Amino acid sequence: MALRSIFSGVALILIGLLLLGNTLGYVSWAVWLQVLQFWPLLLVGIGLDLIFRRWRMPAFPAAIIAMVILGCTIKPGLPPYYRYNYIYQYTPWRYMRSPVPQLRQTIIERPLEVTKANLSFEFGGINLDLREGSDQLFSGSFDYCYDAPSVAYERRGDIADVRIRQESITGNLPNMEWDVRLSDSVEFNIELRGGAARAVLDFSSIRISSVDIALGASDLRMIFGDNGTHSDVNVSTGASSITVVVPQSVGIRINVNEHFTTRHNLDDAGLIKRGGVWESPDYESAATRVDMVVSSAVSSFRLEKPRVH
Repeated sequence: MALRSIFSGVALILIGLLLLGNTLGYVSWAVWLQVLQFWPLLLVGIGLDLIFRRWRMPAFPAAIIAMVILGCTIKPGLPPYYRYNYIYQYTPWRYMRSPVPQLRQTIIERPLEVTKANLSFEFGGINLDLREGSDQLFSGSFDYCYDAPSVAYERRGDIADVRIRQESITGNLPNMEWDVRLSDSVEFNIELRGGAARAVLDFSSIRISSVDIALGASDLRMIFGDNGTHSDVNVSTGASSITVVVPQSVGIRINVNEHFTTRHNLDDAGLIKRGGVWESPDYESAATRVDMVVSSAVSSFRLEKPRVH
């Protein structure tokens, strides 16, 4: 069998295996961008083919093989540490060894003129602890295994926009711990988008204008305080456990899709059902109000109304 036929067959096998990994979800399609960064090897292969045409050297298929191997193992222009992380991110080999969590810490200062902030989170699966406790606009520590979460900040007059985004990476990953502290001097609109999560959102000392949550199967606990604000909350999750804590003095209205909710305690918590919406008796007269819509397949929904001494 000619050597050229062997190399051509190996090249086709490698390309086929890589495409199979793409379609099965084991390898990111982005790996082809890295393979194509080595395209000059094709010119080298063609040149060698022309020079050694008489001996029928398999230079061109060898160049294809080299492109695939290098594209799967090396990210050009980065130091070896990042190349190592890249191998895990874009190839199945990362499934064979345990990833090591790393930490990113971020602090965003609060200009005096900023009175409102839009805070957006996008993630795969995490444990999130969010509460008041920062002298600045925002401070957070974020676990990650491969690429660090990106943090984008923009200010428009008295409004700040903060976006934290973590690429969703499949595989057997440890639980990522995200710890976020917010200023109590700014009114926040908060948006959470992600997969399965365990989240404690303690808004008791934070001024919240709106909360928009879209998660997978999650364990979610939200705590509201009596601070004179009107908060609109929209929750959409997979099969989850949701607990909402509000003081007795806070008026709350909850529109829950009971066709998908397995159980709730809204009647026992003292709420009254009016026109398909559950409402506390003092909702209209309360200084602090929470308007909540739950429109997802929730396994359980629990409302707690502790007395504030």
